[in-house]
Amino acid sequence: MTTPPTPAGWYPDPDGSGGQRYWDGAQWTEHRSPAAPEPTEPPPPAEPQASEQATTVVPLRPAGDHVGAHRASEPEPEPAATPEPGPTAVIPTFEPAPVPPPEPEPTPEPVAPSEPEPGPTAVINLGSSMPSAQATAPMASPPPPAEPSFAGAPLEPPPLGEPRAPDERRKLIIWFGSACAALLAVLVLVVIYGLFINKADTTSISAGPGSTSKSAAATTSTKSKTSTESTSESPTTASGSGAQASDGGLTFAITGTETASSVKYQDAPVTKNAQGEYIIVHMTVTNSGDAQGTFLATLQKLKAGGTTYSIDDEATAYLNGTWADLSAPGDTADLAIAFDVPSGTTAESLEVHGAPMSTGVEVPLS
Repeated sequence: MTTPPTPAGWYPDPDGSGGQRYWDGAQWTEHRSPAAPEPTEPPPPAEPQASEQATTVVPLRPAGDHVGAHRASEPEPEPAATPEPGPTAVIPTFEPAPVPPPEPEPTPEPVAPSEPEPGPTAVINLGSSMPSAQATAPMASPPPPAEPSFAGAPLEPPPLGEPRAPDERRKLIIWFGSACAALLAVLVLVVIYGLFINKADTTSISAGPGSTSKSAAATTSTKSKTSTESTSESPTTASGSGAQASDGGLTFAITGTETASSVKYQDAPVTKNAQGEYIIVHMTVTNSGDAQGTFLATLQKLKAGGTTYSIDDEATAYLNGTWADLSAPGDTADLAIAFDVPSGTTAESLEVHGAPMSTGVEVPLS
């Protein structure tokens, strides 16, 4: 922001002569007013500071006198009576304090000051060749805007939207998962019933050439071409050696053996095919001890041609011979276990075990 120009008028001469000089609004003119003569010597002024400039007391000319370059030559002043000295004020000079720039406001039109009236002369020290700018009234800063008040406004929760409809896809997934879980539970119940509850003696076995089945529902194959062929070409019957042996509190009685190429589970339409052929051993197991007993088919071993074979767990499960609970002494169970052996293998003996840690006993099969 710029300082407004100083209006035209008479101001103390900046040359320090004590008189006044005319300021035309832009620069100093040659028009001067000499200082009034000193009637008496004023008291010595106070010692100025080092930063202050020397000043001179100049009396002011009466207002009726015409000054300037266009004035007529003045006659020599006539001696007049010395006027009574008036009071002279000595004002110590000082550096003007910097005025902070005010807020930008429309600049008012400058008003020309009135002509100074003659009077007592004041000693003023001007620190600059330019007259000081007019004092600017400080502008009051506008009050800060009041903060909005929400005390009277009631607080209301936002409106709730419409409840969304359930996702059809999620319902379908839940329904499908429930159906699968139900089917799985039914299948588990069927398997448990077939393996551990239903212990019917009749099994369905698909017999290969030269084999027979003890079940009435068993299917056999023959090499006969007509019904009038000799009995030597009929399927061989299961052998019944009747050999017995006891181990671990259980007594094993062999009731027969047979061979088959596959075994069919009677409670479900599933069939297990042998890699070679199955040797199926039928036996009766009795609890001959005085404690609870349990038959486990996986402990039994088949010996044939110098090789020991373990049971086929899946085929034995299809025959319901996996295990038997002989909890009371004298309990009996008729079972069948299957061994997958190379085709043409002749069974020699069965190593039976009544307990997992027993030594076992061999029962001849031929």
